Amino acid sequence: MVNGNVTVHLFEEASDARTLRLMSDLFCEISFLIVDVGWQAKELEEKISIASDAHYTPSVMELELETRLNHLTDNLIQKQAQVMQKPKMLQEVAM
Repeated sequence: MVNGNVTVHLFEEASDARTLRLMSDLFCEISFLIVDVGWQAKELEEKISIASDAHYTPSVMELELETRLNHLTDNLIQKQAQVMQKPKMLQEVAM
């Protein structure tokens, strides 16, 4: 990124209007090119991300691990529900 003070200094050194105009035009053109390259880079990143997602297929091992994880999660939820019910049962028996 161009420092604002450097830009002002360059413009102050321009002795005639023609040089100043050329420098100003060049600065604008370079600024537009930088913005354009930034947009192109962003578009490429998006395209790469989409392409890598489209080509991904989970392996048999990953599918098996996902199935096992889902089973373990279900079992954990059931156990947690049982534990939450036990204190209620104990309170009812104590009454």
